[in-house]
Amino acid sequence: MKMEIKIRKATKKDIPQIIRLCIEFAREQPQKQPFRWTLKRKEHEKTIKGFLKQSRRAIFVAEDREAKGKLVGLLITSMWVMPYVNIIKKIANVEDLFVIKKYRGKGISSQLKDASFKWARAKGAKYVSLFVSMANKKAIKVYRKWQFAHRYLYMVKKL
Repeated sequence: MKMEIKIRKATKKDIPQIIRLCIEFAREQPQKQPFRWTLKRKEHEKTIKGFLKQSRRAIFVAEDREAKGKLVGLLITSMWVMPYVNIIKKIANVEDLFVIKKYRGKGISSQLKDASFKWARAKGAKYVSLFVSMANKKAIKVYRKWQFAHRYLYMVKKL
C-alpha cells in the first residue's frame, strides 16, 4: 500500500509539529561544538516563527494524510543574495532536511527537494548549496545522487 504524502509550504498551524521534527532532528545530530543542536522548544518556536515571516526563507513539510496530517519531514530553504560575487547573484541554501526514520527510503526527501528547488528557481536562484556533517554518510549519499558536488571545505577551529 502506497502512503499518501503531501508536500506543501508550512503555515503557522504547523509550528508545534515542526518543533517536534526539529527536536527529533537535533537528537540525531552529533552533539559536537560549535554546532550543538538545541533541544529547547522555545528556541525552536522563536526561530520557526521568524522563518515563516521571512520572504527569503521557506519551510516545506511532508504530511502523511493517512496519519491524520502528521508531519513526517521538512526541508528549510533560504535565499542568499551575494552582490559581491560576479556571476552568481542569488543562491538558494538547504538549511535543514529531515525525514522521520520510519518514513525514510520512500522518496520523501526527493519530493521535499523538488518543491524547494521549484521555489528557489521562482526566487531567481540558479544554484543551490548545503552544509552537511562529514559524518552523515547517508545524507552525503543522497546529496550526491541529487548531483551536489564538493566546491569548498568548511573548517572550524576553537578560539
